[in-house]
This record gives sequence, C-alpha cells and structure tokens, in this order.
Amino acid sequence: MKKVVVIFLLFIGIVTNTFSQRIVMDMNIPKLEKDVISDIRIYESYGQISDNTKLLATTILEWGDTAKQNGKNALFDINQTIGNYLDKIQTLGCEYEIFVYDSSLKLIYINNRVTWAVGSNKKEPDKIDRENYLIAQFLLKGNYDFVYAISEKIFNYGIVFLCFKNGLMDLAYLKYDLWYSTPVCSSDDFSFLKPLLDDK
Repeated sequence: MKKVVVIFLLFIGIVTNTFSQRIVMDMNIPKLEKDVISDIRIYESYGQISDNTKLLATTILEWGDTAKQNGKNALFDINQTIGNYLDKIQTLGCEYEIFVYDSSLKLIYINNRVTWAVGSNKKEPDKIDRENYLIAQFLLKGNYDFVYAISEKIFNYGIVFLCFKNGLMDLAYLKYDLWYSTPVCSSDDFSFLKPLLDDK
C-alpha cells in the first residue's frame, strides 16, 4: 500500500513539474524578471530606489479563458482535474504581467508583455488600484516561482490564481478584498472555487 501511495505522489509531482519545466523552458521566467528589475533600476537611477533596496518580482501568466479558446458556448469545467487542465495549456504566445515590488510594498511596478516600456507602466501604491495592491501583497507573502491566472467567464473573470512554488501548487482567489487559498495537487478538481459561482 505504501508503495502505491509513493508512486501516486511521484506521478502528481511529475505532472506538476512537467508543466513548471515547460514554463521555464518556453518563457525563461527568471531571466524575464531579472531583466525587468534591471530596467526599473536603470529607469529609477536618479529616483527613489536606493542601492540597498531589494526588489522582488513575480510573473503572472494568462492564456485566455476556455470559452474564448473553444467557442462561445464552451464553459470551464469546475469538476475537471487540475492536471487535465494544465495538460491543455499551450505555453507559447501567452500574455503576462510582471509585478515588481519591495518588501514593504512602498514600491510597486507592473510590467506587461503588451506595453513593455518600464516608464509608462511604473506604478506606486497611491497610484494603483486596490486590486493590484492586493495582488502584490499576495505575491509578496506567497513568494511563488510564478503564477498562472485562470481567467474564465464562469467566474465572471474574477481574480483566480494557480500558484507554483518548488513543484507544489496553491489554488487561490480574491473575493471582496480577501484572499482564499489552499494547497492542491494535479488530481484535485476546482471545487475550491465554487464560492465564486455565488456571484453569478
């Protein structure tokens, strides 16, 4: 019995790590984040970022919702397994945002694939909307390797994240300015997100 459990856990890890490896290979997220931090430091070389200020970065990836990909009548299946969902994701040609911030969230920058100029995307806590501030707060606390945004019509395109860190996953959502999250594995479904259906 123990051997079966071990094999099952290894399989779950392989599915998760395979997706993570695809992201690393296709996107090279560490380099993306390093380059953005470097660009921000150059842009702010005469500004408010001191040499002693450590900047952190987390990339949020998004491939669009199921309905857009598969037809107007297609709906996200909340009962499908996370592993099955990840297997269907194409890692090339995605959109992304990179949140850059310091440990106190006094500095927050948001850089995305569409408008890459750091200057035009520079934002600070008093200038960004509350939603983005809450996202930065969540990313700082979670210290994730990267995050995948599940943008789906069934959830009214609310903030839903599948977060990756050291081969493990958390499923999280934002509702009424509060974050809810739980550890998940590839064999789990998306039933944790059912409270979001109440808003429909």
